Amino acid sequence: MIKTIFKLALCVLVYTVINSVIGSVLPYSQGFMEMEKSGTTISLLFIIIFAAWICFAMFFITKHTDIRGKKLYLNLTLVTFLITSLMTQIETVLFGSAFPALTRPDVLCIMLASLCAIAVTALPVTIFFGNKNSVPAYTAFADTASVSTGRTNAAPVKWEISIKNLLVKLGIIGIVYFCLYFLFGYFVAWQFSALREFYTGSAVNNISRTYTASIVSSPVVLFLIQIVRGILFGAFIIPLRKMINTKPAFIISVCLVYLSTGMQLIIPNPLFPDIVRYAHLIEMTGSMLLFGLAAGFIFCI
Repeated sequence: MIKTIFKLALCVLVYTVINSVIGSVLPYSQGFMEMEKSGTTISLLFIIIFAAWICFAMFFITKHTDIRGKKLYLNLTLVTFLITSLMTQIETVLFGSAFPALTRPDVLCIMLASLCAIAVTALPVTIFFGNKNSVPAYTAFADTASVSTGRTNAAPVKWEISIKNLLVKLGIIGIVYFCLYFLFGYFVAWQFSALREFYTGSAVNNISRTYTASIVSSPVVLFLIQIVRGILFGAFIIPLRKMINTKPAFIISVCLVYLSTGMQLIIPNPLFPDIVRYAHLIEMTGSMLLFGLAAGFIFCI
């Protein structure tokens, strides 16, 4: 246990240092760099907490799969980056008008720093916690037919799913995300007066004149984008579905990775007033936990 904690702490240190070093040399815009300078030293503590979450998520996935080596490393890197960074920054770009100091190149730099930190950290996670004694896995969940016949030593079977079935599951996941996104957007985030004022200039909480009006006035493409984002969230966990051997471990892994999108908001952010950041933190952690459970169960059906 002590050795495991020490190795995890080392991984957290690697993530924190790489993210900081890469972030310090990337060509951010002058406006964004000036905003970053206004951050407090306590930000480092929250960066470490977020790094610990990322490392624990990768650790949990690694301990519940039999694949190893390059395949494990690539899966950890891609799944973590695509969900934690890419999906988050898509949202940033969509609402870029609320962050005039943040340019598109800044968003690319943020993603690059995240990719470097995740890619470098996934290496020690793979080396420290990979199952070195196992045969490389090609399986997902145990053969339920074998279990029903009473054979407890039956080998797991390869995950087989038709393209049509997969597309149906991804479509359902996209709709679930769309619904949770707007439900939590109103019933959680929108209930904070500071958030309403931040985005609309008014603290009035009238669903017909503020929240609903802002949604109705939005281009239809924004609704489609949220469904597409949900589908992408589902597509990006397919590697986890193929590499993890048990349903509970798969669903927990999905939740851990999805929740990382919300956990980023524990870090003080110069783009948001603190109360707005707290509102989004509560909104994101709640919605992504439910979404992770839903997506995990849908893939297990």
